[in-house]
Amino acid sequence: MDHAPSHRLPRHALPRRYELTLRPDLGEHLFTGAVTIVVDVIEPVGTLVLNAAELSIHAATWTDSQGTTDCAVDLDSELEQVRLTPPGQIAPGEGRLDLAFAGEINDRLRGFYRSTLMDPGGTTHSIATTQFQATDARRCFPCFDEPDMKAVFGVTLDVPSGLFATSNGAETSRTPLGDGHDRVRFADTIPLS
Repeated sequence: MDHAPSHRLPRHALPRRYELTLRPDLGEHLFTGAVTIVVDVIEPVGTLVLNAAELSIHAATWTDSQGTTDCAVDLDSELEQVRLTPPGQIAPGEGRLDLAFAGEINDRLRGFYRSTLMDPGGTTHSIATTQFQATDARRCFPCFDEPDMKAVFGVTLDVPSGLFATSNGAETSRTPLGDGHDRVRFADTIPLS
């Protein structure tokens, strides 16, 4: 029997909703982010396994009816997975993962990447774009990056004031943060993977 690690995620926990906030720094080609994932745990489990690639995860907590606990974070770059382990067993039912992370806005047309455009006056500008198919969402944020694991996404972007930002949902609000950035909120998506 083959006991080699699987690139596929276990099915003992399923995402229902993501609340994703990203703050790109186009000058430095870096970004920071936070994601809250509402998860349905199907069976008791000691560790939650998500996809993550080319990210630094700074904090991870699990919240359920028992309270909030910090999770140990174990990144496996070969499998492009992160194992999140709270101090105790996770019981079946709904819970919430909260993760803070950072990464590079790469130049490889995968995940969260950068490119340039030239305006009519001949000035070159950097832009950031995403390409999540088929398995590249994990390069932007820790997630259940499997085609059958669909969930609703709420997306917020913190961008330099006046910068155009778009997502899969319509823009619902733009609020100045007072630091030269605007917080742009978008309507929820239909369930996506």
